[in-house]
Amino acid sequence: MGCYRRLFLRQRTCMTMVLPWLPLALALLLSAAHLFAERFSRAEKYHQGFLSLASGMLVALLLLEIMPLLFASPYATDIPFAMLAGFSLYHFLERHVYRHHRKAQMSAELAKLHLAGFFLDGIVIGSILLLIASVSAIPVIFIIFVPLLLGASSSSVAIKHIHDSFRIDAMSRLMLSGSYVAGAFLASSVNLQGEPFYLVMSFLAGILLYFVVRDELPKSRNGNSWVFLFGVLSIASLMLLGRGF
Repeated sequence: MGCYRRLFLRQRTCMTMVLPWLPLALALLLSAAHLFAERFSRAEKYHQGFLSLASGMLVALLLLEIMPLLFASPYATDIPFAMLAGFSLYHFLERHVYRHHRKAQMSAELAKLHLAGFFLDGIVIGSILLLIASVSAIPVIFIIFVPLLLGASSSSVAIKHIHDSFRIDAMSRLMLSGSYVAGAFLASSVNLQGEPFYLVMSFLAGILLYFVVRDELPKSRNGNSWVFLFGVLSIASLMLLGRGF
């Protein structure tokens, strides 16, 4: 996969040629954060703040970095349809799975569905991390990693609530945490090129947008709008500074 010249940096280093292990290493860090975040007593206290900050950063990254990269490809006319498909399909899947349980209290079956959802989220995040890394400059990769790390820490707190009611065995916890690495390995093993690469990446970007809408916007009364705004402005400022390099 070639390296593309973007607004953020005028000269890009092809990450896949220089540091092919970097996205896998970052996915491993996401797995570690997911596994150990719940052990920190203050993690739950800042759970909603982490989500607000991560959501603000992801919105800015989607609009200022990921989407321009996708639309700069030769397949720009197909990008919106792939993003819409990812957003809509993931929304439909979650609604269809959970709608039969919305009036019921937490049950063992519902807990398993939640855990399966967290596992699938991790697969998606690990996959898109590797795909973005294959066409982005190294500084951009680390910037994108920050909100993903915050999101992994927040999901660990949510899983702790399920664990408190329904004991999750050690193997299941390891599988949940390892979903980020599994997603990265899955994306690397497929080795997409050309149009399939950009369509799959657009599909996953649509799912990433859905994560923001699902985790932050419907809960705006509980979230911190100032933290969300700080996340947006921090990414926007970095992008503007990057244009001068």
